[in-house]
Amino acid sequence: MLGQICLVKIKNNKVFPALIVDIRENENIVVSQLKPLSNKSEKNVVYIGHPKGLKNESVAMIYRLFYISEKDIIKNLSKIEKIKAQEVLDEYERYIRIRSLHKELHNLKKKITLAQFNNTDYRGLEKRLSEVLEEIGYEDIISKSRYKVFNGFRVAPTEGYTKVYGGGR
Repeated sequence: MLGQICLVKIKNNKVFPALIVDIRENENIVVSQLKPLSNKSEKNVVYIGHPKGLKNESVAMIYRLFYISEKDIIKNLSKIEKIKAQEVLDEYERYIRIRSLHKELHNLKKKITLAQFNNTDYRGLEKRLSEVLEEIGYEDIISKSRYKVFNGFRVAPTEGYTKVYGGGR
C-alpha cells in the first residue's frame, strides 16, 4: 500500500489525489497531497514524475500531509516506487526541522537586540545564532559584523589601559 496514489476524502469533504507515505500502528495512513508540476525549481515539493492514472506530471507537497483512515480512500489511481514515498517523508522531517530553526532564529535575534540595548553580554546568543544560521544554510553574517570598531552602541571598556582624550589640538 505504501507508494500508492489514490483519491482521498478528508474531514472537510475535500477530495484530492494523494500519495500514501507512511502507515502507522493505529491504522492511520499518512498521505501527501499531489498537484500538477508548475515549475521544477519549486521548494518544499518532491517530483514524482508522470505516473499512469494521472493527467500531468505531478509533485507531492511536503507541507500538506494528512492523517486519514482506510475508509477515507475513495479510489486507487496508480502506484510509484516506495523510494519516492520515503523521500517525501524525509523531506517533511527536514522541512519541520528548518521551520523550528527559523522560529529559534527570530527569538535569538530579539534576545540579542535586547541585550545590546541593555549593554549585557550576548556572546553565547551570538554563537548559537551563527550555529542556527549554518544549520539552515545561510551565510554567517554575525562573524563578519563582529569585528566592526563601533556598531552604534555605547560599550565601556572592561580590560586593559583606557586612554582618555581631552580633545582640542
